[in-house]
Amino acid sequence: MKKKPRAAQPAPRASQPAPRASQPAPRASIPTAGGAEDLARRAQSRVDAGDVEGACVLYEQAIEASPRDLKLLNNLACIYVRAGRLREAEAIFRDVTRAQPENPSPWNNLGFVQMQKGENGKAIRSFRLALRANPRDLEALLNLGMVQSLARRHTQALETLLAAKQVAPESADVANSIGCVYRHLDRLDDAVESFRLAIAKNPLDVEARNNLACTYRALDRTDEALAVLEEAEVLDPANEVVHYNLGMLYASMRHRREAIQHLTRYLTLNETGPYADDVRGLVRQLEGATR
Repeated sequence: MKKKPRAAQPAPRASQPAPRASQPAPRASIPTAGGAEDLARRAQSRVDAGDVEGACVLYEQAIEASPRDLKLLNNLACIYVRAGRLREAEAIFRDVTRAQPENPSPWNNLGFVQMQKGENGKAIRSFRLALRANPRDLEALLNLGMVQSLARRHTQALETLLAAKQVAPESADVANSIGCVYRHLDRLDDAVESFRLAIAKNPLDVEARNNLACTYRALDRTDEALAVLEEAEVLDPANEVVHYNLGMLYASMRHRREAIQHLTRYLTLNETGPYADDVRGLVRQLEGATR
């Protein structure tokens, strides 16, 4: 049997929740020592101006002036993460956890970096240590659930995220994350309920709408998927995942012109992503069918 072209087969794209650092921005932790304080404020100005490397230099100088300031060290590590200097960030977060093993935030930040490096086993350990320090730390619970799911420990991930729901029952992020795990467990009706709950708690949540639409498609509820994606496009017209999913949905419905429109928009927003070549092939195929 002749195989269909690969370009016609990309799957809908769900939106994975992003990992959460406890202190992703340094502004809240400026040190009090005189020279270091001035350098830290100048570093923050560099961050605000988009000059991350310049901020790194100033924070490094601030640490020379106040080498034992743990908040300042944490801020430098957060800037290193933004600069992509993950090994250096990890080393600093390790030092901070040694100095403050009872503080969940540096453990969570260490796990955050390890997730960025793809070291899921190490990240799980770090998040568990954060939760040993504070079993109700929401960021650590969300991150642990996410990395457990990435490691295909979906049942454990669900248990962790249900614990997060006990801590923050009104959190849209928690509801969205639980929905993602339900999808992995093939509990699609439960996933729909969780994604709808996330949207109810945060009506501007485009990520949950993408995920809900993908789940509706898996359930062959095409009209509902389309309605949700159209809402998402209104909320975020430049969201590449929304345009990808709209394009794929219209293609499956044989609405070629609409499919071409959204897939072309996707390529404009992301010319080099992992799906780009398949999408280009599909657009060519659709254009040929409309002639």
